[in-house]
Amino acid sequence: MNNLIRSTYILLFPLATGSALSQTVTMSTVRNFCYATDSQGYTNDDWVIAGDPGIAPHSYDMFVELIEPIQGPGGAQAYHRAGNRGQVESIGSVWTGSNSYWVEYPDSLEVGADVTDPDVHTGPVAQTNHYVWFTLDHPMEVEVDATFRTDLIEPYGIGNLEGFDISIYQKTDLLFSTGFDAYASGVDQTYSGSLLLEPGDYVMWAVGALRAKENFGYRNASASYEYSVTFVPAPASAATLLAAGFLFRRSRTG
Repeated sequence: MNNLIRSTYILLFPLATGSALSQTVTMSTVRNFCYATDSQGYTNDDWVIAGDPGIAPHSYDMFVELIEPIQGPGGAQAYHRAGNRGQVESIGSVWTGSNSYWVEYPDSLEVGADVTDPDVHTGPVAQTNHYVWFTLDHPMEVEVDATFRTDLIEPYGIGNLEGFDISIYQKTDLLFSTGFDAYASGVDQTYSGSLLLEPGDYVMWAVGALRAKENFGYRNASASYEYSVTFVPAPASAATLLAAGFLFRRSRTG
């Protein structure tokens, strides 16, 4: 291989195959929390903020419980409960996450009953947010695979429910969303798709949340999800490949 061919190969090969180093994580974090609020405004909570799940996998196992001071029929105690368990990571070219989370609003309390200050919304919340800011130096294909399921127990006129979603933004522009239906109770949902990202700065959000608060109109709910986000170097454009072939032919005939 003469010097011209060698130089052309070194110049064009990364463009034709993509670069393994073209995806760079600039910041990665995960925030998990569970909390419960009683009708008098007292809150019991558990919060975990991971420094960087891009360095090592971050696992969490959380639980909160709060006794409602207003007891139901027969003097039964009313418990608000929430749990959140899972693991996330954003290491290398494959980012993964899994989570199971649930909330419980006491059956002994009547939904919508006037038991509190109207500014205090009784009930529990569980939520996990996985954020990754990253930069691409070359075009990359992003493959997203995810499963999600939510189960509502004794729903009462549901008005607001958060489930799970993966989204990718460039600045404030939403480029991608898995679009799971949080209201599809008892249904196993799956998603598999991909998109091509040009060089630039992006952020990925993977957010799962459940709220069984008094004003949201349902008693209990549980949910679970798993996901993987894989970065694959995009192939070179036809123009790049033609240029490579043209230079190679010139080096053979020159």
